[in-house]
Amino acid sequence: MKSKKKQSTASQSRHTVESLEDRRVLAVTYLESVAFEGDMSRSQEIEVADFDGDGDLDAITLSGAGAVMFSNNGDGTFASPVSVASLVGDGRSLEVADFDKDGDADFAIGSIGGDTLTWHRNDGSGNFSEAQALEQTETFGFVDALEVADIDGDGDFDILAVSRVLYGDSIYQIAKFENTDGAGTFGPAVTITADFKDPREVHAVDMDGDGDLDLVGASSYISEDETIQEHKIFWFNNTDGQGNFSLVESITSGLEPRFMDNADFDGDGDLDLIIPQQEENTIIMVENAGGAFGTVTILESDFTGPERVIATDFDDDGDADFLATIDTSGIVALYTNDGTGDFTRSILSDTTEQASGLDVADFDEDGDLDVFSTSQFAAAATLHANNGDGTFTDVPLSGPNAVGPLRAVMADIDGDGDQDFIGQSTWDLEIAWYENDGSGSYGAQTIIANSSLPPNTLIWFDVDAGDMDGDGDIDVITSEPVRDQIVWYENDGSGGTWTPHFEGAAGAGTLEIVLADMEGDGDLDVLTSQYFFGNVAWYVNDGTGSLTELNVGEFEALYRIRVDAADIDGDGDQDVIAGSYMYYSSPVVTWFENVNGVFDEVQALWTPSNPVSSGVNEIISADFDGDGDIDVATSLFEDNGYDVVSWYENTDGAGTFAATSTFITDEFPLHFNLYAIDMDGDGDMDLLTEGYYEESIQWFANDGNGNFTEKVQVAKDTLLIGDLIAVGDVDGNNLPDIIAPFGADNTFRLYKAVSDEAVVGDFNGDGLLDIADLDALCAEVAAGTNGSTYDLDNNGSVNADDVLMWVVDIKGTTIGDSNLDGVFNSTDFIVVFTVGEYEDGVANNSTWAEGDWNCDGEFDTADLVFAFTIGGFSATAVPGEVLDQVSAAIAITDSVADNVAEAVEQPQLVANSDVPRERVLQAAAIDEIFASADDRHHGKAKQDGDLQSDFS
Repeated sequence: MKSKKKQSTASQSRHTVESLEDRRVLAVTYLESVAFEGDMSRSQEIEVADFDGDGDLDAITLSGAGAVMFSNNGDGTFASPVSVASLVGDGRSLEVADFDKDGDADFAIGSIGGDTLTWHRNDGSGNFSEAQALEQTETFGFVDALEVADIDGDGDFDILAVSRVLYGDSIYQIAKFENTDGAGTFGPAVTITADFKDPREVHAVDMDGDGDLDLVGASSYISEDETIQEHKIFWFNNTDGQGNFSLVESITSGLEPRFMDNADFDGDGDLDLIIPQQEENTIIMVENAGGAFGTVTILESDFTGPERVIATDFDDDGDADFLATIDTSGIVALYTNDGTGDFTRSILSDTTEQASGLDVADFDEDGDLDVFSTSQFAAAATLHANNGDGTFTDVPLSGPNAVGPLRAVMADIDGDGDQDFIGQSTWDLEIAWYENDGSGSYGAQTIIANSSLPPNTLIWFDVDAGDMDGDGDIDVITSEPVRDQIVWYENDGSGGTWTPHFEGAAGAGTLEIVLADMEGDGDLDVLTSQYFFGNVAWYVNDGTGSLTELNVGEFEALYRIRVDAADIDGDGDQDVIAGSYMYYSSPVVTWFENVNGVFDEVQALWTPSNPVSSGVNEIISADFDGDGDIDVATSLFEDNGYDVVSWYENTDGAGTFAATSTFITDEFPLHFNLYAIDMDGDGDMDLLTEGYYEESIQWFANDGNGNFTEKVQVAKDTLLIGDLIAVGDVDGNNLPDIIAPFGADNTFRLYKAVSDEAVVGDFNGDGLLDIADLDALCAEVAAGTNGSTYDLDNNGSVNADDVLMWVVDIKGTTIGDSNLDGVFNSTDFIVVFTVGEYEDGVANNSTWAEGDWNCDGEFDTADLVFAFTIGGFSATAVPGEVLDQVSAAIAITDSVADNVAEAVEQPQLVANSDVPRERVLQAAAIDEIFASADDRHHGKAKQDGDLQSDFS
């Protein structure tokens, strides 16, 4: 079940985000984009062939709800993965064959969690299209394994599929799909057997040596109460060579037999089986005893979680060796055969996390075999390049990923003034952060924590961000309930290095985390809910991040407790609001008054009429009616009904709550997430929600009095939206944007808020006042077309006055601010002179960011005169630094100062003829800058103190 989560405390309350400055009521729409997407997703299988027809061997791997291709560059190096298929559900099984007999390699995929089995046609160049979704019966659901083979002897490739349905009455079957015309038209599913519970594998092999393909397979069933277990290996004979089968034998195996292969391992002329038994932690060989299963030999028992084997003559000595991936141990291993079935193990790699998929080929054409593996939940592909001397080099082929994104939190991790985001993902057990470039575009992933780092997590439950140690940067805090840990990761200030600090009570099962200054001493304390203890606990921060546990209040153990902190009674300290979920006794919503660090239960806001089938899914606090005190909003259900979202009024400002709540919505079955934030800029708190089953994001507009009538849809019909979405202004347009994690395609998606109301000066309509708009205005000034859109002062002409109006009146900065950071200082000089376009003689090659501040297409003396005429240069800049860096960027000549001096006497552009003479003469400072720079160039530098006076 998804957990309830709330907004980051990185800069504000976890549960509420302060209202934005603009108090206009805005109509807001949302532009969806991908904030982060990895190269590939969960991958359990790989197949090798020359897919693009260029003569070398490529690879296709499963990747979540799809497949990707790694194209071989011809030398054993590979291009970045490219998507070649999209699926209904996660891909589980993959096989390659020329289904349509056109001479190239096609592929088939079976899905888990979906209800389709599809094959995809190759055009011969590695471009694929879905050819057919094979007809399914109602029993198909999880296609765990595929096999392609000519089972009916007609010369084309048929498909065998292993499937299971695990809801309602569990149904299991192995079925065949006949290639009816040899061109890839497949008939309906024909059941071969439904007698084995939880079949996991099917393999086509001539076990009896009669020239046709029989079937062998494996099944693994464990009842929910674990009292019944059935683990089988079975063999079906192809009775007539036309694909009609009868059971020969089944034997009991070890726990969870998996993906097998066959070869004549003992050199007796028939085909034996190699089978990994994942939960038994063994690899076995089942000897073919001439019509029956023979001796079972354990070949490997030293590692945990063997996943897959593949047979090949790896050392080219004429017998069958095999390779194995060992998932839990992260191992890829080679077992070389002495010809009689005795094997010697070699470890190719022991750092291939969650090793799963496996194939082998000579990718670099150097005469030896290389190995290609995939990492299932780590979502990675690795080439194990054979060095030719018995050693192998691991070559990662896929980039960073976030597998099963679940939570997102916004915070300024690197201290540059914009909202980065932290992402937590489930399957790869990673916490990472992503840098914002200031416009809402996010860069590469930087890992904060994963399962290979302490505390070697088994599950992350919660994540938040705030300055835990009082050093002025944002740290990250998490809960790991299995290992009874609260872990906070100390930021080095840049987000580059993270140092873990471990807190928490043994056996508590810490779930929720809320950051708040509970004792008013200026640092962030930690509120948590403890699942196994049934407590709300307060961890007191000593200011350095060292935490001491105190108790707040008690509920029943084995409860999910929702927690928030706010000043309920208006006495200046943080009180606690908590609510419990159902299961064992009565849930409740109550608040606890903070009395000098001791918490007293004051009032129960809600108790259910039927406690057994009721519960609290979310609690947040904010001033919903604009009366200056803190109210409480909840998401509650009774009698297993839909969640009702409503709010309770704090009637007196002292924590006396209304007996009944004010209704907001009951549209969705579950609301695990509520966020109080001013979404439309009108100064009141709106309510942002996620619909759990509907996979939607929406917010309800507050009229200022606590009436929520209008719903604004942000996203709907999404797939596997995560537990926690992040809210904040990522692009500086004073509207809160949303970043949401999506588990289906392993993305973090950005929903950028754009006002439908036209913003003066936003010429491209993206909701931002930025360089793009200013460049558009400058182009209009240079063109002299006087377009009405750009005539900001409505005088019929587009000229320097409009530039001044945009820069000074609308943007609120000054001429010369090349990077639009709000100040004209040494940084701007360094930037524009480093570009190297000052009086370069190239017509119309400069933009605002490159020094063209008067919008004539050139960076020259006139721009400097214009900037200093306006007089906005920052006196806090150090002229010596300017000169040092500018003179290093350009070759200063004697003519520069002369040009500037001449321009000061006869300015080429003065924006306003009414500017006083003394203000115009401020431009003389330019002469001092370049004259002094010229002196430095010749070793005659002024003293910095003298230079400073020029800017006083």
